[in-house]
Amino acid sequence: MLVWTLTAAGQGVAASVSEAVPFELSSPVLQSLGDLQEDWFDWLAAYYRGDEEGASTALANLLAGARELGMARLPDLSLGAAAAAVRLAADGDFEKAQQGIHAARQLDPGLPDVEFAAARVARLEGHHLTAAMRWLGGYARLLRAPLKRSLWLSNLALWMISALLLTGVAFVMLEMATKGVHLLGDLLAFLGRFMPLLLAYVVAVALLIWPLFLPSGPLWLVIYWSLLIWGYGTRSEQIVLIGLWILVAVAPVLVKELRQRVGETLFPEFRTLESLRHGRLEGALFSDLAALRATLPDSTAVTHLLADLNLSLGQWEAALDLYLEVLEAEPGTPTALADVGVCFFYRGDFEEAIDYFRRASEYEVSSAAAHFNLSQTYSEMYRFDDAGRDLRAAQEIDNEAVGNWIVRAVEERVVALGGGIGRADEIRSEFLGSWHSGEIKPDWGSPWRQTLLLPVAPVFILAAVGVHLLRRRSQGRREPPARWWDGPSDFVRRVLLPGLAEAEEGRWVWAYLALLVPVALATLPFLGHFGYAVPWGFGPPRFFHWLVAGVGLVLYFALRLARELRDRV
Repeated sequence: MLVWTLTAAGQGVAASVSEAVPFELSSPVLQSLGDLQEDWFDWLAAYYRGDEEGASTALANLLAGARELGMARLPDLSLGAAAAAVRLAADGDFEKAQQGIHAARQLDPGLPDVEFAAARVARLEGHHLTAAMRWLGGYARLLRAPLKRSLWLSNLALWMISALLLTGVAFVMLEMATKGVHLLGDLLAFLGRFMPLLLAYVVAVALLIWPLFLPSGPLWLVIYWSLLIWGYGTRSEQIVLIGLWILVAVAPVLVKELRQRVGETLFPEFRTLESLRHGRLEGALFSDLAALRATLPDSTAVTHLLADLNLSLGQWEAALDLYLEVLEAEPGTPTALADVGVCFFYRGDFEEAIDYFRRASEYEVSSAAAHFNLSQTYSEMYRFDDAGRDLRAAQEIDNEAVGNWIVRAVEERVVALGGGIGRADEIRSEFLGSWHSGEIKPDWGSPWRQTLLLPVAPVFILAAVGVHLLRRRSQGRREPPARWWDGPSDFVRRVLLPGLAEAEEGRWVWAYLALLVPVALATLPFLGHFGYAVPWGFGPPRFFHWLVAGVGLVLYFALRLARELRDRV
């Protein structure tokens, strides 16, 4: 873990500059990236030797360096600090471990991995209640982390689909356990007219189990049985079976859609767009943007995005050229007009800046910022009357925003609108359009193997119709006995066999739900195996799902026991 901290976290920000980048980085930017790495090593050294003042200074320098580059968060370094904290907690130095968690939270507020790391530290310290609260906090932050949230929710959906299907299997088994004797009896009555009883048994069993010899036989055996048992069921049973058939039909489509959405989310270019939206400076930022530029070389939205990034890095000349490209393709783009004015302002060309700010002020989307920037520009030119007039105009449009800009004016004298970063959804659509047109080849594979050959489906239906006719010619619909056994064993099985009591009472929808709860809980520990590996730096512990599943199953069977005791009083 410490090796990862020093290499991936410490060098991740600066190392990417040696890779392909979508534009040339200026010497000051390269120096700033190098300073980040140096400040990181300074923090590590001070942190490990217990120099709180030195660590605090280095941490402040890291955050200031990120702001100089137009970023607010350093996720790689946040994970590095969390890793160092867990390492020290494992060595028993809990005071330093808490300091490391505090630093990790400052480097990237809201990163769910840090809360899971904090939970691990609390557990090592013996504070199990605090660890549980940190785990819950990690899941709460997970919902605000786009990539991890998408993967986790996709896994959750796949788990739910699997639980519904597995419950359907259990339901059909329950159907056969309660109604299968009548099905077998009708088959024997028919076959016994043409052959000896022993041979009739052999043929009847063969007719019931032959789908086992198809590819993925157990799956299709269950579907086959559900068709055969249809005529023996009550209305509620038939409703559940119809629902299961619909689920079997749509499940592959749902799985395919989920896989496609997750595949789109996993594109590095999309992860980079999300990082820029939230001001995260990640090690792969520049190389991913280079790949995006190569994929969409003629995209005005991508050009606008790169212009914003250059502006945030302080590369005014490069940003100006890119903004002018945007205006050439899309004349009158208000955010581009305003940010061209910002470039001219920082170049010291105030007359040009005023011209572009004036043009931008004509659009509602940028007017408050444009008037504020005009005020700042006039102040630089000592035209204070004009500056006051435009400041009042900006305040009339959005007084709260102007107040925030004034507070930040020491570091940011004028306001950049960053319209290119705001076009992330447009860039995503263009990228997917290129992908769907075949320029980018997806390789999804099948949601699951298509194992039922089309000629087999009519055979299933004909068999079901034949059994239905046999049932009508025999004794009609017959219900099983209300109880299979009496006495203590009957009480135990009604508690320990979910769905059986409900089935005996004719409440088959409730029988399905009674099966669904334990099946879902029993499969919960395998949640991560149903879909995709979430790229955690630190994630929830493996036993967490086991704990939830175990507690849930105990409570479930306790409630069944309480119900049976109440009914027998």
